[in-house]
Formats: sequence, structure tokens, C-alpha cells
Amino acid sequence: GPIDRALCALATEVIAISRAVARRFAWAPTKVRLIPNGIDLGRFTPRPPSASLRAALGVPPSAPIVASVGRFVEVKGYRYLLEAAAQVARARAGVHWILVGDGELRGELEAHARSLGLAPQVHFTGWRDDIPDVLALCDVFVLPSLREAFGRVLVEAMAMGRPVVATTGGGVPDVVVDGETGLLVDPAASAPLAAAVQTLLENPGRAGHLGAAGRRRAQSTFSLTAHVDAVERAYAELLGVDRVAG
Repeated sequence: GPIDRALCALATEVIAISRAVARRFAWAPTKVRLIPNGIDLGRFTPRPPSASLRAALGVPPSAPIVASVGRFVEVKGYRYLLEAAAQVARARAGVHWILVGDGELRGELEAHARSLGLAPQVHFTGWRDDIPDVLALCDVFVLPSLREAFGRVLVEAMAMGRPVVATTGGGVPDVVVDGETGLLVDPAASAPLAAAVQTLLENPGRAGHLGAAGRRRAQSTFSLTAHVDAVERAYAELLGVDRVAG
């Protein structure tokens, strides 16, 4: 848009967090440097699931759990996730869904879950401070967004060793390598989401493999240290100075 163009014209260099963001500046490719976001790997590290948290959320002890974290707004695609949950429920009873977040569509989504007969299995928790502990509970993590600039919560789930299902919208393919660190499906469709979730629930060996590979990718590519290092290097090159060690 015009604002992007004006800012880019003023800038010596533009940092893009994904190729999807970089494409917004395709008319000035020499100014764009790709530096993905980083997360605190110390906070998002695998841990045993908490039985007390499971109970507090109202999930039976042995029920499979699918989790998602995000704002309840149109672009996040939660209507498709609920419809996918209904499809999964028809094929496999007893799966519970933990949806962490809030937003303008929360009431509408809660009503939709009730209309689909999912109220006992879908848990709307609001925003929480214990996201790593929630992620440790889940068997599969899903992000149904129509598009994402990056998808930080996917990196957080991967860092926790969770197998992820997401869409190909926006910058997500920069984060999740389809078939290697998670499963990617087309956005704005419930059936592919349901099929991918069922695949991972029915194949715990494959789910575990994807989760382990996702953790390795989060550690190697999306650490906070790597992000800061890349930004420091960008500034040093722009200023023509040597970086100071430490």
C-alpha cells in the first residue's frame, strides 16, 4: 500500500519476518532483509503434562486434546476449526479442544460450538499466562488462520515438541515445513483441517516424529538469540561498523 511504499522509500533497509511480508515490498527487493521472529526457548521447553491443569480445564484424564491459541477474529479462521472439530467428533468420539484467546467473535464462536453439539468438548479459556503448560497438554496444535504474517504461536508449539497443523496462509510455510515439522492445509476449509488432525491423532508415531522435528527447527532457526544476532548484524552492516563481541 501507499504507507508501505512511503516508509520503504525513506528506509535504507526493511526487515521482513517472512517471505509473505517481503512480497509486500517486491518492488524494492534490494532493500528487504528476511529475519524471522525469535522466541524464548527457555520458556517454551517440553515438560510433563499437568494432570491438575487438565482437570481444571474440564478435560477427562485420557481424552485426546487439540489446542489452539489466538484472537477470535475473522482472519484467524476459528469458524473452520469448529466445523473441523465437528467432523473429527463424528469419526472419533471423545476428542477435546482447548481454545485459548478472546476477541470480538468469541460469543458467536461459543454459540456455533453449541449449535454443532460440541459444547462439552470445546473449552474457551480466555487469555492465559500459562501457555507453555497448555501446550504441554495437547496431542495436536492447530492454527486455522486464513493468513499470518509469521505465526509465532506455531513456533512456540513446535518448541514444546507438539505436532502442528496449520494453513498455507501468508508466512506460515516459512515456519512449518509441510510433512517434516507439521502438516499444512489450504486455508478457509474445514475438511482438510479435520483430516490432518485425525491423521495425527490416529498415528501417534508420526505425530511424535513431526513434534521432535519441529522442536529441532525451532531451536535452530527461531531462537531469540538467533533473531537478535541477525538484527545486530543488519545494523552493523548498515552502519559499516564491526560488531562488538558479547
